[in-house]
Amino acid sequence: MAPAEHPHGSAPDPSGDGVDDPVQPVVRRRRATQRRRRDRKLLAVQGGTTVLFIFALSALAWAGWSSALRITGGTNDKVTDPDAPGYVAAVKPTSVTLLAFTSATPPPPGSVTPPTSEDGLHLTGMLLVVDRGDGSRTISPIPAFTTLWEFEGAQPASAAEVFADGGIDVLRLRLGTDLSFGATAALVVPTLVIGALASGTGPVTIDLADDVLQGT
Repeated sequence: MAPAEHPHGSAPDPSGDGVDDPVQPVVRRRRATQRRRRDRKLLAVQGGTTVLFIFALSALAWAGWSSALRITGGTNDKVTDPDAPGYVAAVKPTSVTLLAFTSATPPPPGSVTPPTSEDGLHLTGMLLVVDRGDGSRTISPIPAFTTLWEFEGAQPASAAEVFADGGIDVLRLRLGTDLSFGATAALVVPTLVIGALASGTGPVTIDLADDVLQGT
């Protein structure tokens, strides 16, 4: 008895020998066509989005440029009168120099032996020179036996002791802490220079707030 024919074409051979399936090429072509359609739609969406972004960026740039051109006001004139409105005070640092006078000469017999640093120098006195910025200066003498109080665990000590133990840098730090303002520069000067400095100053005028002289 002859086998019955398939009504819609050739049925696939279970053995798979010598028989081609005509349905598979049709399915592959249909899938390829659908894939190309999806790619074209995706490309169109991406192109439209890119054009939209370019247009929005151009519009924002034009709006910013137009707003910048419409900005008015402002001035470069500085108000120099302290009593005028709009005056802004500028804080300028004050130049303060610490002069530490030292000597290697032993003290006279019978006097107190000052503490001596490692290089054999002892502090004889100090000067604070404050530059006011208008060409004038304020000079304040500070004795070497001035007591500097506690600082970060360090015990009170005289300026001469602080200088002998730590040098000019530690003396500058401890002195600035006690005075509530620091020196912008510090110099170690031999005591012999005091005479040369005093000879070039000329007349010195001292103004006292109170009359410290008592009549006899």
